[in-house]
Amino acid sequence: MKNVEKKQNKGINLFSYFKPYSFLIICTFLLLVLNIVLTTISTIYGADFLTLVTERNFREAVDILWILVVLFILTTGFEFLLYIIFLLLNTWVSSAIKIDLASRCFELSSKTFSDHNLGSLTLRILRDPDTLVYCVTQIERQITALIQSVVIVVYISFLNLFIGLLSIAIILVSFIFIAVRKRLRERDTKVLNNALEKNNSLIIESIKGERDVKSLYMEASIKEQFTVNYGILNKKKIKYNSTQNSLGSLRGFSSRILMYVSLFLGIVFVERSLLAMSSFLFFYSNQNKSADLAFNISAIIDDATDFKISYKRIKELYENDEYEMESFGSRHLKNVKGKIEFKNVGFSYLTYKDIPIEEQLKIEKYNKKHKIKEPVSTRKITGKNQVFKNLNFVIEPNTTVAFVGKSGSGKTTIANLVSKIYTVDKGRVLIDGININSLDKDTVRNSIALVNQSPYIFDMTIKENLLLARPNATDEEIKDVLESSALDEFVASLPEGVDTRVGEGGIKLSGGQKQRLAIARTMLKRSSIIIFDESTSSLDNLAQSKIKESLDNLKGKSTIIIIAHRLSTIRNADKIFFLQKGEIVSSGTFDELYKNDEAFRTMFLAENLIGNDEEK
Repeated sequence: MKNVEKKQNKGINLFSYFKPYSFLIICTFLLLVLNIVLTTISTIYGADFLTLVTERNFREAVDILWILVVLFILTTGFEFLLYIIFLLLNTWVSSAIKIDLASRCFELSSKTFSDHNLGSLTLRILRDPDTLVYCVTQIERQITALIQSVVIVVYISFLNLFIGLLSIAIILVSFIFIAVRKRLRERDTKVLNNALEKNNSLIIESIKGERDVKSLYMEASIKEQFTVNYGILNKKKIKYNSTQNSLGSLRGFSSRILMYVSLFLGIVFVERSLLAMSSFLFFYSNQNKSADLAFNISAIIDDATDFKISYKRIKELYENDEYEMESFGSRHLKNVKGKIEFKNVGFSYLTYKDIPIEEQLKIEKYNKKHKIKEPVSTRKITGKNQVFKNLNFVIEPNTTVAFVGKSGSGKTTIANLVSKIYTVDKGRVLIDGININSLDKDTVRNSIALVNQSPYIFDMTIKENLLLARPNATDEEIKDVLESSALDEFVASLPEGVDTRVGEGGIKLSGGQKQRLAIARTMLKRSSIIIFDESTSSLDNLAQSKIKESLDNLKGKSTIIIIAHRLSTIRNADKIFFLQKGEIVSSGTFDELYKNDEAFRTMFLAENLIGNDEEK
């Protein structure tokens, strides 16, 4: 398990994403340096040009002007090349980070997905990498502009010390506003992101659940919730932008006042022959450079702040305990026979409450003050719902077993623990006598397949959905599983057959067709252990009969676990486990349970699942 922990604590390495583009980055720095050199030369020649003009030395002034034109063309060309390089870096690097973050999600535990909204994850994957890479490239550009401004301010100071000191004063005054702006920007961005995540999550859920929204006529209620969420979001946006712009305006106002003071002094110095007219003209034409220098510093700090926030949000997917990773061992089994044992298994679902963002910020401030480096939690545990306390059972290899019981008895939780979607709190789940936590990912994922009640079908063709389970499957194998899952006639009726796209989430398919496609996908995978979690609930009797026949054909070839209420799918099971409140109260064949367990018999009679067999 040490290897697992090491992997979980391994953070994101930004350098590795930029490394493949080292040549472009070197070119970038060379172009930036050249721009700084050319700008410095342009500054000096610009001052000489003004001196020559004021001295009426026009011929030499024209020669200088030609040099300035050439320097302008060169710097413009370099700027264009920098734009192209930055565009490529932004596109390629951010895409690489997004791909890795999306893949990272598959390493997160299912518990993490159930504990966090989709808005939080999607923003981290889709927006934060763009912000992060954009800030890196912008900081490079701003540093270049900063150096150019520094050169001019130094040159102005060389022309006249007093005006130079006023230019420096402009920068120092700006720093006060920059410091305040940075602190508020970091705080308000977190608040804004929190509201944006909640808003995006509701939009995603509403789109995914559009059929339920329409069928229950919930449009008005959802729209009202949109209005409430956007109201909150807009207030935070207005506060964020008004605060940042107000501070920026105050900084600009104070800088402008000091610049007017500088110009006034410049006139006084020229009048008293303490400053040459050409130097005053140069100062006048570059009077904004002090403010620009402050602006460049402010922009660098803003980008650095945004970079820090986005990087921290991305890092949370790697380092924050709230984003728990799946953990696997290192032991590999080539051939899993399919024996399953639960030994003294305990498991509970934890309940959480979100910590208000304002409280998170207070905790973060306290941690910063006391140099506490641990991440700030966004939620706290409020309780737990115990499903199993001490669960024990054994499933022999290549047998077909069923788990039945009322809703909430723990049937689906067993399926999730066997497939390692969840991990036990105590006790052990054994596969072929080996703790499932000791097995590596390949062994667990290749040998265990789970068909959910609401399977997800991707916006691909039917064939592409099937090949996701086994990319090297032949057309004949695909044909066989379509027939075994009672989907062959439907596919044959489609103009494009298996090459028909099914829409996002399989929206173009009925519930039963989606279930059959998911079953076909699982059959194609050929796992040693196959779990059907209410996966035939939407099927008609004919499809149910065909799939029952297919399951019978799998008997003796795989260990099959069926979680279902429908009699036809469990009646021929080798063994049935009857669950009540997280405990197995009885087990045996269907006939044995029906005869000896009154609660079992009553449950099926109540559900009208045995029809004419009531008189048995």
